[in-house]
Amino acid sequence: MQKNAVKKYILSKEINKFEIIPAYLPEEKGDMTNNDLKNSFVEPDKNYFNVLVMGNWLELYGLDIFIYAVKKLIDNGINLKANILIYIYSEPDLSYKMKIESLIESLNLRENVTFIPETDDTSSVYRVTDIFVRPTHTDGDAMSVREAISFGIPVIASDVCERPEGVVLFKNKDPADLAQKLQHVLDNFNFFKIHVSDSEPRAYGEKLVQIYSNLF
Repeated sequence: MQKNAVKKYILSKEINKFEIIPAYLPEEKGDMTNNDLKNSFVEPDKNYFNVLVMGNWLELYGLDIFIYAVKKLIDNGINLKANILIYIYSEPDLSYKMKIESLIESLNLRENVTFIPETDDTSSVYRVTDIFVRPTHTDGDAMSVREAISFGIPVIASDVCERPEGVVLFKNKDPADLAQKLQHVLDNFNFFKIHVSDSEPRAYGEKLVQIYSNLF
């Protein structure tokens, strides 16, 4: 449920004192120790930008929008590696999976797109990511967005809901606008790296513990 919808519901119940706390807890920022992940992921290279998107084989995650945007940037001469981390946490849409794989082939992006298998070692994935993209068609307070910010990664996300401070928004389902925003972040990468570091999300763990402690 989106933050504004929660606020609207609470206000409708005439509850005057409330605070909405994100479910975000900081990731442990360890070193990349997963060899399988190392082999499947593109290591940082000064000649490339690593752009990451996380999701599932479902249309709502907007992988096709992301792929079209990547194609536009590469055609414009940008050295870019697109890394897609697929989490199978619900029944995948196999027809959509085939659509994405066919799209990558038809756009000649096989050398530019890497699929990363599901892993519990997400901190290692973030450590080798330059830019994080969240192209979802519908969303809430996405944990992956806050996690990426906590690792100092500039984030670009669809404008389908309220996003954390510092996130660059693009028009929902608009690959041209996503490509434009990606280009803007790439052209001003150092600025966005500094800016995202200044907006690192709070860790709400202690606040949650305090609230539950006060209940007993």
